[in-house]
Amino acid sequence: MKRTVLSRYPFWLCCLPLLLLMGCARSEEAAPSPTPDVEQATPHVVHIVGTPEPTPSPSPEPTPEPVDYLGQRVSDNLLAQMETLQLVSFAGSIDLYPEASTSSESTTLVNRTTDRSISDLIVLEEVTSPEGKLFYHVRAAFTDATGYVLAKDTRNSKLALSGVSGFALMIVPGCSMMKSPDEESTVLSQESYHAARILGLYRGFYYVITEDGNRGFVKPDQLKLIDKATLETYLASGVFPAAESPFDIENLISYAETQASVASTEALIYDGLSRLGFYMNPGYYQFFQKELSDLTQYPIGYHEDVYNSSLFKLWNSCGNLAYYEGQPTQWLHVARGAKLQRGDLLFFAEYGPGDMAEVETYEVVLRGPDSGYITACGIYLGNDSMLWVKNGAVEKVEQLSASPLWQFFDSARRIQPEVTDEKANLLESIISSSYDRLGTPYNNFCRMGEVSYDCSGLIGWSLRRAGATQIRSGGKQFRETTASGLAHLELLYYKGQTLTLKYVSKSSGDQASIPLLQRGDLIFLIGETQPRISHVMIYLGNMRVIHSTTVTDFYRGTLVAGFRPELQQLYTNAVRIEMDDD
Repeated sequence: MKRTVLSRYPFWLCCLPLLLLMGCARSEEAAPSPTPDVEQATPHVVHIVGTPEPTPSPSPEPTPEPVDYLGQRVSDNLLAQMETLQLVSFAGSIDLYPEASTSSESTTLVNRTTDRSISDLIVLEEVTSPEGKLFYHVRAAFTDATGYVLAKDTRNSKLALSGVSGFALMIVPGCSMMKSPDEESTVLSQESYHAARILGLYRGFYYVITEDGNRGFVKPDQLKLIDKATLETYLASGVFPAAESPFDIENLISYAETQASVASTEALIYDGLSRLGFYMNPGYYQFFQKELSDLTQYPIGYHEDVYNSSLFKLWNSCGNLAYYEGQPTQWLHVARGAKLQRGDLLFFAEYGPGDMAEVETYEVVLRGPDSGYITACGIYLGNDSMLWVKNGAVEKVEQLSASPLWQFFDSARRIQPEVTDEKANLLESIISSSYDRLGTPYNNFCRMGEVSYDCSGLIGWSLRRAGATQIRSGGKQFRETTASGLAHLELLYYKGQTLTLKYVSKSSGDQASIPLLQRGDLIFLIGETQPRISHVMIYLGNMRVIHSTTVTDFYRGTLVAGFRPELQQLYTNAVRIEMDDD
């Protein structure tokens, strides 16, 4: 059979003036594809912009002031202006003075945030008082407190003695700042795709201050060391032109239709969104790269560059990765079969007959719809037509549903400049986090090891990264929760709201409730040999799930699978996350 190739062009962001080149190159040869069920009609293709005749250059319009989304705030938090940091420490408590004089009234500074063995101070300058006493002008490494301390009250820093320091970028989303250098310690905060400053190494953990000003102990494998020049490039990538008008999806379409030479559709979309005021987190869209060549970290068929491409990142976007006017945005998931709207972003997943492997009771989906292996995208124009870029030219595809493209349609995203559905936003953030972990190995000895997971570890990590916690204060955040433990959770907390977890079925094992499942439900299975809850998965819709599991030595880790009848026989129930206003 003849295989239809959706796209064969490099995916990178050359259209964005401040984003680095990224993406993946596709091979020129293609194997046969399945014949689509729809009629093989040739779509009517219209070139939107041809080669224009030379015209006189118009008078330049005033350039709007750029918006710096990183800038001084991040530079200050990281003390980027200081090439090296002098660190001192103290035991118990220390007197902090507002000026370099013991005659002023002091306050008592105590480390109540992190491990008290690391009560460090960052020395900003040395000052000798009129009385001849040496003071350090300091900023606490564990709070925002600043002031002056007597040099004689300090001691050598354990962090400084480690000889480890510098800047870093987070290479694991949801990077956890721990209270102590211990994997079971309390999670103080989480950040994704941000920069950090390493103050030192203690008991195998880096102690860091992040661009948001958070502090804590981080496992070294969550960070990538960078030099000052890379940090400066990162800071510069946060500068975007100010939007000339409020965001409207029609403005995005109008911009796209006026472009002539563009590298790819995703580059066109990124550039159009940024010009209209969207801030695309550069730590994710530009700098975040998975170590796909690491066969230990990605052991099962997820080594292709598509998972680092700008196209995959656009498909996997959620509201906490793209901001408008400083606030999270909504990226609603539009499933196959749902009614499309003008302005929806369409995504396609090319696949062949050998890309879906049936192994024992599993249907492992390495390619195709819901797999995450995204090969093309477009902007829906309505009236069964789409705008996309092919071979560098902007084209309009008409009769889309009758074209060979349509058999590979994966899903669509509907962008809104503000979050209008908090529940949908939370669920898509959870699912996006899980997709980011595709291929990471299964490990039931360390349920949530940041780079390896068991079934409940993946779910707990995704909940935590999305901002949901088990207790209101957020201190206990799914460190070692089992599948059975997740099945018996009744409440979660998210952005000050109480989330209720409700069973889909009133009785355990009721397979009649399986057709009632919704995207984002947590599905629980009993063991094949023991009648107790032993596995949990996230339902994606269309009888597909994403989970961390062991099928064979080859299919072992976070993967997408079909919810086949053999697995449905083990179904015990599903839990649905509800909000107070549902």
